[in-house]
Order: sequence, then C-alpha cells, then structure tokens
Amino acid sequence: MKRILAIALLAASFPASAVLVCANDDFDEHGSWYVGQTNTFAIDTTGDVWCEASGSELTYIQRNFPGLRMRTGKNADGYVLITWEGADAAFIINNL
Repeated sequence: MKRILAIALLAASFPASAVLVCANDDFDEHGSWYVGQTNTFAIDTTGDVWCEASGSELTYIQRNFPGLRMRTGKNADGYVLITWEGADAAFIINNL
C-alpha cells in the first residue's frame, strides 16, 4: 500500500511526459531522471527499491540495460509504464 501511495504522489508531481522515477520505500527517498541528464539519484539501493519509466527514458533503459526483469502496467492517464524492482532497480540507479 505504501508503494502504491508513493507512486501516485510521484505521478501527480511530474508532468504527463516521459520520465524515469526511482524510489526506496524503506528510506522514503525518491528521484527522477530524463535522457541526457546526469544521474542525480541519492537513493540507498538496499531495501524496497523500485523504478518506473515511460517514453524516451524507457527506451534508453531497454537499449542500454538489456536483460533486466520488468513488469508492464499503465498509469491513470493510460501511459504504458514499465516497473523494475529490487536488484534490477538498484542496477538502474547505480549505472545511469
């Protein structure tokens, strides 16, 4: 439930355009990243870590980090979101 609330709050705080959002629910840390931006995440990658992406950021992750386990879903606006959790999300955070 805490994760669903965090996703809803993050989704409401960002424009409807593409973005990569990562968070650690255990430490209440979160951040966003856009293609071309330097990695600015200050997220501890231990614990309940997850990332979601759409649009250009999703394409970047899929091209540059193949083989990660992911889940597909949609946000409230109908945009396709891909979610990574645990070690896969930590890998993304540490390798942008």
